[in-house]
Parts: sequence; structure tokens; C-alpha cells
Amino acid sequence: MLVIKPFIDGTGATQSIATRAMEARLGDLLRTKQPRLVFQPFTMAGVDLATMVIAGTLTPVPAEGQADGMRNAYAICLALMDTKSKTLLSRAVARVERSGVNATPTPFHQESPVWIKEESSSLYAKTCQSTKLGSAIPAAYFDNIQSTVAIDQAITAYDSARYSDALERFSRAFGLQRNDPLRAYNGLYLTYTKLNRSAAADNVLAKLIDYGFSKKHFAIKFQFRPGVTDFAVDKSTRAYDSWLKEIAKRAVQGEHCLAITGHTSPSGHEPLNERLSLLRAELVRNRLVAEAPPLAKRITVQGAGSRDNLVGTGKDDPSDALDRRVGFTVTSCGRSSQYY
Repeated sequence: MLVIKPFIDGTGATQSIATRAMEARLGDLLRTKQPRLVFQPFTMAGVDLATMVIAGTLTPVPAEGQADGMRNAYAICLALMDTKSKTLLSRAVARVERSGVNATPTPFHQESPVWIKEESSSLYAKTCQSTKLGSAIPAAYFDNIQSTVAIDQAITAYDSARYSDALERFSRAFGLQRNDPLRAYNGLYLTYTKLNRSAAADNVLAKLIDYGFSKKHFAIKFQFRPGVTDFAVDKSTRAYDSWLKEIAKRAVQGEHCLAITGHTSPSGHEPLNERLSLLRAELVRNRLVAEAPPLAKRITVQGAGSRDNLVGTGKDDPSDALDRRVGFTVTSCGRSSQYY
């Protein structure tokens, strides 16, 4: 009995058109090439029956032979795990060219406002990419699989525009996401917004921002026009005012001091990227201070350019939106933070 756990990007832990296509293709291959295996859907019942799980990651990497630079290829990693002995049975890796790989995130991952590197996602990537054959898989990996099923079903409903169904599923998943509730928070906020339940969406947004502050570091996926500090103008950016207002409000109420870090993709020259990322961080800082003047002496800003890219493909489209994020880090409110 075998299930395929949803594949993810190995750095940002997002799902894309490419990862979904990989899952479907592998499922078709298993059904036709391996008749001894009984393929189960990734549902609660399927997971309960499964004796083996396949996990996979699709990760942007530099070209073969290069240690760094623009990531113009992808590394595929597939891992086969035994659910009874909780060990890694087999692993396969391959490298593919970037052309033809549609890494556009699914709607849920494109539209989720807050990003945090969650422990469960990091464990998923590590299990696939670095665990030795025969090694024990951390118990937490299997402990979280039921909550992963619940959240994946909610995301699937959202991506299919079944928003009422998604809301019910995200609400159910939230009760199972004890350690890493970020996707459930994002999902509840997004579905309430789609259903025009603004009061409920605002309530969840406050909890979502508070959760980010509790983790001491979180990022917001603001979309900027290429090469400038202006926000992109489309239907998704209409929410930015409410995001900024809520961040300012929660920062004041929590008496937080913040370091704001701007990021850019690697598509431009790095000195310009560093300057641009700083200007974007300053824009966000100024918007927060306009909402809450007491923050004026409690925020520092910096520009990271493309040094901390998560994707690194330089495509400047939705597939590498995480590279243009704005990060918020809770800092000490000592003298060192009292400047701008």
C-alpha cells in the first residue's frame, strides 16, 4: 500500500504547477509499471492503510559544475519511506534544465501573505534530500502526516475555487496544526476574503500577524514593480493597506521593535539590488510609521539585495516572488535599535 505525499519546493516549501504535475505523473507510472503496488490516494483513509510513502522535492539549483550563481536548473529528489519501521528505503535524485518547468505556485501559495520557514516543511525537505538509506525517519515526520492530509485537502479546494469547502477544511485542519499553523491561518484569511467575510478575515489576519511576531521572524510577499519601489497594481495588492495597518497595530500593541529587511531577485546588478532592496524596506517602514507614529524610533531597515534568495532563478514572475519578500525580525528595544 503506497501513498504519494504532496511534493514541494525544497527551499520555500511551496507547491507549484510543476510539483503537482510530478505527483500526477508518478501516480500514473506506479499504476502502469508497478502492479504489485496498491496506490492509495493521499487521504486520511489512504494514509492509515499505507505501508510506504513517497515524498518529493523540486529545488532550484545552479547549473551543473557551478557552486553558486543564478539557479538555472532544478534538482528532483524522491524518497521512499516505510511507515512501519519508519526508515528510508530508497532515494532517487535527478537534475533537469529550467526550460519547460512551470514553477508557478498554485493559487493558495501565490496569494498567501505571510511566509515563515516552518519546522515541518524543513523536516520534509531534509528527509528527502539528506537522510541516508536505512536511517530512521524522525517520528515527527509521521506524527504530522494526518495534519498534512487535512491541509492539503483544504489547499486543493481553495485552488479549485471551492471556497466554502475550503473554509470548512481549513477550519478542520487548524485544529490539527498544533506546531505549524501558518498554512491554516493563511488559508482561513484567504477563504474569508474570497467569501467577502471581511470582519472574519480581519480577525484571522490579526492572529496571523501575531503568530509571525511570536516566531520572531516572518516575511510578507509584497509585490513590487520590477526595478522600482512602487507596489505592483493588481487585484491582489488591494489588501496591502490592511496588511500594513495590521502589522503596525500589532507591533504597537506588542511593544515590538523591528528590523525590516528588503530583498530582490538576482536579475539585476548586485549593488543596484542592494540599493533597491533598502529603498523597498524604507517604503514599508514609512508606511508603518504613518499608521503608527510611535514606531518611528523602533524600526531599523536594511537591504539584503539578492544575498538571501530562496528561489534564485531571477525570473521576476510569481515563481520567484519569495525572493522579493520583505522580512520582519523582532529585535531588542535597546539603544542599538533606536535609529533609522
